[in-house]
Amino acid sequence: MTKYRNPGEPEKQEKRGASLYHDEPFRAEFLMLAAMGSREGDSGWEFMMNEVVPRALQEAREHSRTPYLDCAFIEGVMSGLNARRVLDAVGKRP
Repeated sequence: MTKYRNPGEPEKQEKRGASLYHDEPFRAEFLMLAAMGSREGDSGWEFMMNEVVPRALQEAREHSRTPYLDCAFIEGVMSGLNARRVLDAVGKRP
C-alpha cells in the first residue's frame, strides 16, 4: 500500500543503520562471544543470556535495517549453542 503525504508535510525517514547480520565484524564478534560464553561453563552462559544477548537484540530492534533477520540470527546462534550444551551434558557430541 502506497503511503501518501500532504504537499507541505516533510518526508519522514526512519534513521536506521546497516543490517547487523550483513556486518561481518558483528557476526564474527557475536559468534566468538557466544562460543566463549558456552566454553566458560554456567557462569559464561548466564552472562551471555543475561547481558550480551538482550543488548544485541535491543540494538538490532532499534538500529538495524533488518531487525527481524538480525534477531533470528542471534536467537538461532544461541539456540544452536544451547542444543550443543545439552548434547555435551548427556555425553553425545554432534
